[in-house]
Amino acid sequence: GLPRAHEPLALVMAPTRELAQQVGREFESVSPRLGCLCVYGGAPIGPQMGKLRTGVDVLIGTPGRIKDLMQRGSLALSGVRCAVLDEADQMLDMGFADDMAEILGACSHGERQTSLFSATVPPWVREVASKYMRPDMQTVDLVGNSERKASSDVRHIAIPCPGPMSMRGSTINDVIAMYTGTTGRVIVFCETKAECDELGNSDTLRYEAKCLHGDISQPVREKTMAAFRKGRFRVLIATDVAARGIDMIVDLVLQSKPPVRKMSGRIDPETYVHRSGRTGRAGRKGICVTLFGPRDREAVRGVE
Repeated sequence: GLPRAHEPLALVMAPTRELAQQVGREFESVSPRLGCLCVYGGAPIGPQMGKLRTGVDVLIGTPGRIKDLMQRGSLALSGVRCAVLDEADQMLDMGFADDMAEILGACSHGERQTSLFSATVPPWVREVASKYMRPDMQTVDLVGNSERKASSDVRHIAIPCPGPMSMRGSTINDVIAMYTGTTGRVIVFCETKAECDELGNSDTLRYEAKCLHGDISQPVREKTMAAFRKGRFRVLIATDVAARGIDMIVDLVLQSKPPVRKMSGRIDPETYVHRSGRTGRAGRKGICVTLFGPRDREAVRGVE
């Protein structure tokens, strides 16, 4: 028989609130008859618990809040037939690994299907994924012959730019003017929240820019994204975490330096693929510019 009304049949997990909300919107537009609930930290938990009591078909959310609802006894996952990890490479990374084990462990239904989606699937993801999947798991590759392939609709450019972050504003002005004309929209990626703020507050940056990172409250993040979508300002300065859930195309992706892994300092081609993929989508051409200082040469070569 079917599980009781209040137990979700499908569970979708995403690493950020923005991405969870985006997936929630898609579910609602595709199938308005399904009872969907999107849960994430930073929003009051009471209404989410109330909605779970009345019954939900599809639960979408971030691991921290899902775990919180389980611990409070508001959420049972034993009826889940379909468990999905979106941006699986990020979900299975160190930060979320324990949560994943606990949440997927609670999805105990014998016929559960587990699906992992990711733009990049490095070998370690396959290795970790096998813990949560059946031995005969299938891999569907929509990219083709290469392990990590950046979009060929995007021009990839590296520009030497010495000096600290606050000094890079003038170079960034020139790059924006050169590659996006007077109206194009730009995402500038920084490694840390502090770098975002430093660049956003820098006097050298001529364009109106707003920051998006984990320390900015949810309502402000939503307002900022809405204004960016409407073209109220042209330059968004963001960390990777904040940008994972942005469902829009920009004309230029600019990286303040080549991406490296936080813990090991190793070059991070997966993040480069994700970032550069924010442009040149839906048949349009895009441009990805990476600034690099003397210390970043090795990292640039690694991306190439």
